[in-house]
Amino acid sequence: DTAIITAASADRSSFGCQPERDWTYFGDALFANALSNGATLLDGFEQAKVLIQQWESEQGMTPSEPSQAIGPKAAIFLADLEKRRPKTAH
Repeated sequence: DTAIITAASADRSSFGCQPERDWTYFGDALFANALSNGATLLDGFEQAKVLIQQWESEQGMTPSEPSQAIGPKAAIFLADLEKRRPKTAH
């Protein structure tokens, strides 16, 4: 029944928690980039992972490995939400 997305795997740290930043790397990649450009939650998560990997690689950081676990009922619920979502041009 549950959908869980995390900024880092259980044995890693996420990045971007500086006071001068509006978002962490994960928040920036998921919310400010992927979702604000019209991605669904799960597609946005995949887009965010790619962007985070790029940022971490450019800065020589240990990969944070954002993770997700989507239960079967949660997957059905999210798919249903996508079907009902208004289509917008981006």
